Amino acid sequence: MSHVHHLDDLKSVDEFCQTHSTVLLSIVHVIVSRCQTFFPIYEEVAESLLTSRSNIQCAQIQAANKLGLGARFHFRAYPTLVLCHGKDFKTYRGLLRKDDILAFLKRQDMAAVTNIKSSAELDDLQRVHNTVAVAYLKPEDQAALQGFTAVAEEMRDDIVFCISDDGSPEGTSVPSVVVYKNVAEERSVLPNPSTAEAIREFIKAAARPLVTELLPELYQDRLQQPLPLGYFFISSPSQHHQATTDLLPLARKYHNLIQLFTANTASYPDLPSAMHLPPSQHPSFAIHSPSRNRKYPLTQPTTSTNIDLFIANFLAGALKPTIKSEPVPTVQTGPVVEVVGHSYDDVILDPTKDVLVEYYTQWCGPCKALLPEYERLATLYAKDEKARDKIVIAKLDYEANDVPDGDIRGFPWFKLYPAGRKEEPVTYGEKPGVEAWAAFIAREGGHGVDILRRQERGGGA
Repeated sequence: MSHVHHLDDLKSVDEFCQTHSTVLLSIVHVIVSRCQTFFPIYEEVAESLLTSRSNIQCAQIQAANKLGLGARFHFRAYPTLVLCHGKDFKTYRGLLRKDDILAFLKRQDMAAVTNIKSSAELDDLQRVHNTVAVAYLKPEDQAALQGFTAVAEEMRDDIVFCISDDGSPEGTSVPSVVVYKNVAEERSVLPNPSTAEAIREFIKAAARPLVTELLPELYQDRLQQPLPLGYFFISSPSQHHQATTDLLPLARKYHNLIQLFTANTASYPDLPSAMHLPPSQHPSFAIHSPSRNRKYPLTQPTTSTNIDLFIANFLAGALKPTIKSEPVPTVQTGPVVEVVGHSYDDVILDPTKDVLVEYYTQWCGPCKALLPEYERLATLYAKDEKARDKIVIAKLDYEANDVPDGDIRGFPWFKLYPAGRKEEPVTYGEKPGVEAWAAFIAREGGHGVDILRRQERGGGA
C-alpha cells in the first residue's frame, strides 16, 4: 500500500496543501528515468514519517502537461521536492536519499539555534545530520552570539546550529565556533568569532564536503560552485567508496581550493568527452574551471602522485587549458565575424569594442532563418566609417568551440559584451530584428552608437 498521495493538477495540489498543515510534494516527470529510481526512496520517506507519527503528508504530481506548475514552484529539474505550508513553500536542495530528506524535515521542527548540554547530545545530532555547527561562547560574547544566530537563520535548512553549555572541546578555546561532520573528517575551528560575515564564510567553507559523488540532483548546481571542480571518473557506482578513500588525502590537502567529485561514466557518458578525455579511459581525471569554462585533462596515469602534482600546478597557474576550437578563419568572408574558441579572447573580449554575439548550432533552424537579417545588421556597421571600429557583429558555433561564457541557455542566444565592461555581458531578450538589435546595442553598449539615427542623418555623428 502506497503512503504517497497522487495529485492530478495544480488545483488538487492547492486543495491538498490547504487541508494538511505540512506537505512534502514530489514533482516528477514520466520520461525522466531518475524519477523512476527515486519513487521507492520516496515511499520509504513516507513510510518513515507515518511510523514516526509525523504530521507531514507526502504527495506526488506528474509534471507532464500540468500548466502553471513551473511558474508556481520555480523548479529546475526532475524530481524536485517542495515543502509546503499552505501557499508558502521551500525547495529541498539536498541529496535525494532517504536519510538526507528525513534529516532536512527534522531540521524544520528545530529552533534555528539549539542549546546542548553534553557531548552525548552532540553525538546524537551527528548521527542524524551531516553537519553540526556549535558555538562555544561566554556570556559576554554577545556580538558573536548575534552573528551566529543570524547565520543560523539563513542556513538552518542545511546545517544544525547549537550553543553548548558543556565547555569547549579539547584543543579549542572559548569563544569559538566548531563545525562537525558525521563522516571521518577533521573538525574545523574558528577561534574568536566576531561578525556574522566571518562566521558565515567559515561555516560555508567548513561544511563543504571533501569528496562528493556526482549525483543527478547536483549536476546543474555544481557549476555554481565558487571553486574549480576536479572530476575523478569511474566506470561503476561500486568504485565510489574506494575512489573516495584514495582521494581523501588530496581533498584534505586542497580543501576549499578545489572541489573533488567522483563521477560514474555510466551515468554521465558525455562528461569525459566534455572534459577532453577519452570516453573509454577509466579511471581518469580532469579539472574544470566553471568561471571561465576551461578544461584541464590529466594525460598521465591516474595515480595519487600525478593527481597531486596536477592540482598543485593548476592552482599555481602552471597549466594551460585544452580548448576545443575550429580553425581560426584566415579571412572573414562576410559582414558577420566568425569567432572560434581560439579567437574568442581576441575578438569578443576586445576592451575597445561593443561585440554582439550570436551563439548558434549547426542543427538550429531558427539560427539559419535569422542569418540574412543578422547579416543586414552587420552590414550597417561595416559600411559606417565611424561605427565599424567600435561595433562588431559576431557569431560562434557553440557546440564546435569551447567558450568561457557558460551562461548560454538556448539557440540562437544573443549576448552583448560592452566596451570597457566585458565582465558584465548583457543578454538580449527581445524579438530578433535589425531595428531591435541596433537599439539594444545603442542602449547597452559602451560606445552608445545608434546606427539607425546615424543612417537617418547620413552617417553624421
